[in-house]
Amino acid sequence: MGTEGTDRRHRVIGSVIIRHARDSDAEQFESFDLGDSGLWLDEVAEIVAGLVAWRSDPHAEQRDRQVIVAVTDSRIVGVTAHERLARSGGRVWNDHRYLMVTAVRGDEQRTGLARLLVESVLADLGSRGCESVESSGWCIRRTVRRSSSAGTCSQKPTKHSHPRTIRTSASPWRSDSGQRLAPATKVDTM
Repeated sequence: MGTEGTDRRHRVIGSVIIRHARDSDAEQFESFDLGDSGLWLDEVAEIVAGLVAWRSDPHAEQRDRQVIVAVTDSRIVGVTAHERLARSGGRVWNDHRYLMVTAVRGDEQRTGLARLLVESVLADLGSRGCESVESSGWCIRRTVRRSSSAGTCSQKPTKHSHPRTIRTSASPWRSDSGQRLAPATKVDTM
């Protein structure tokens, strides 16, 4: 299930190219240097090293696993991975995603690259109708219009949300606190 030679979405920001990972990126993932070490960072490095195999797992095809990289001068400097959200019993939700990991090389940290990666993923997912993205400790929901009438309405509270104002489908992603997190732009196609 590789992506070599196929047209994939990408976005150029300054000298950074945001694109889907390729099978040939596996070697760079295996040597991805997070800068420091420690129990938590060692786990992240282990996850990053296995991302090509994780993405290509034939038993998880319905999860639509995606690995997105930030590349500068042919060097992967950042990576993020996400998949469709699944709940107990194997139910997969097409419009809800789980952001598994975001990592940046040690010499590129504190440059805004992680934010750029996450915002690019959110913009792309939003343009494809994704309703929410969850990760460890946070959940981002896209504000969408729920009725054809003008104005606003309240979103029905669920187990994972609280009531909020709903805006048009062109609205950006917002955190549970209402902070704007991503531009309302679409990732260009190659």
